[in-house]
Amino acid sequence: MRLAPSVFVSGTADTTALSATFRAEGFETGRPSRVTFTVLDTIDGRLHVNGLRLVATEAESLTLSLSGPDIAVGNIAADSLPIRAADLPAGPWRESVAAASGERLLLVQATLVATRTVATLRSGSGNLRSLVTVDAKFHLAGRSKALASTVTVHRVAGKGKARRRAEALCTDAGLRAHADALGELLDEADVDLTGISRSPSGLDATTLAIDGFRAVLTDLLVAVEGYWRGAAHSSDPAFVYGLRVATRRSRSVLIEGKTVLPREALSMAAAGMGVLSACTGRARDLDVYLAGWDGYISNLPPESAAALAPVRETLEARRRRAYDDLAVGLASPAVKTFVRDWSKWLRKPVPGRSMTRSPDGHRQLTGFVIERIGQAHLTLLEHGRLITDDSPATQLHDLRRDAKRLRYLLESFGEVLPAKPTRRFVRRLKSLQDNLGAHQDAEVHATQMAELLVGPEATEFSPATLAAADELVRQLEQQCLSARAEFSSRFSEYDSPATQAALALIVAVPTPELKDPASIL
Repeated sequence: MRLAPSVFVSGTADTTALSATFRAEGFETGRPSRVTFTVLDTIDGRLHVNGLRLVATEAESLTLSLSGPDIAVGNIAADSLPIRAADLPAGPWRESVAAASGERLLLVQATLVATRTVATLRSGSGNLRSLVTVDAKFHLAGRSKALASTVTVHRVAGKGKARRRAEALCTDAGLRAHADALGELLDEADVDLTGISRSPSGLDATTLAIDGFRAVLTDLLVAVEGYWRGAAHSSDPAFVYGLRVATRRSRSVLIEGKTVLPREALSMAAAGMGVLSACTGRARDLDVYLAGWDGYISNLPPESAAALAPVRETLEARRRRAYDDLAVGLASPAVKTFVRDWSKWLRKPVPGRSMTRSPDGHRQLTGFVIERIGQAHLTLLEHGRLITDDSPATQLHDLRRDAKRLRYLLESFGEVLPAKPTRRFVRRLKSLQDNLGAHQDAEVHATQMAELLVGPEATEFSPATLAAADELVRQLEQQCLSARAEFSSRFSEYDSPATQAALALIVAVPTPELKDPASIL
């Protein structure tokens, strides 16, 4: 097993002076060049959870390194970033990554950039005695803030004295040895490798509304970027679903923050999120349809279920085309430009003149969020009480959006809300959402199936397939009616004193802006 090199870190040491010191000791230094370190993991941080870290280092060539329990030190040459564990060479590395990641794709979690100088010390005969790599002024890709510099003293077989001398030069220059320099740099850059969260940390009673909304939107952008990369490189429905939810959640937060965020930011983000939402719509609808297919046909006679095989094949063909269109859409200049510009806006300070047009930006976050939660709850109740047995399906669809808006608020700003009361309230809300979702899926899928039967593809279906499809439409319509019949009781459970009591515990969070929390119920 190869021994790991010695790595030294400093945020203050002058690496220019250190390089000069190495030259004075007889080292030769090459020309500075750019080097990048890209951390790869699944969208939910499965490698990190299992103690693994997969890093792609690109200087003159691309190499991969994997650290973790029982992993031998070393590098593997690569032509491109691996997307799946199967892209790694056969052996212990692939087995370890596959066991941790499962079927998930490997996505870029963070990229650090530095300026590299290589210093070498050779004997009179030209044999290598010592090898040192100086990586100066690390920074997160796309950002200018310098994090630290590192010096790596590599181990050269049989040259322990020369290595120890190089290590001493680093210590004398004020650098300190570190067993996980990259981990420290990622911490310094506030990179979270545990996966995508629903609520950013660091929000508290002192946070201003503008800062809280920007933190939530930044967290959501991390989710959008991660799922975006996954959806662009695979047909895994989990990535399309994640991208769609992150996009919808972002749009909801933007709507709630219309009096907090500057108008120019709202306009840019709303347009960009709209494009992303349009990209994912058709693929996600077909994913949901096919995911529920076995359940839909489970109550049909076996001969009818078998006759529907050509219909399923047609839906799968449509989904493949939808994913092809999705990949094109996600790679479009409009999407790339939006993600870049939105990320840039979220990082930079908000101009003072913009804040004068955002009346709630300087309010305390908790009080503002509680007000919005109370208003969203009232809107849900008001719209739900208007629904009767004769109301069109569109009213239930609109109510489902109201419920999502409320839930997104609770989950996105959960850091400033009491945990147990919030979970209790969300459980009651989720029961209503489940009913509304079942109604919408059945109603939409019955409509889509009926449209398919009068479309050009239906000319290829046999009479048995057409008859079975008609039977499926009737069954979906019946499921829709069953969900509709259950709505009244589900909504009554939500529109109840128990729900009011659960919400009262949430809005009772101490805040100088709400003297009477019960007044918003």
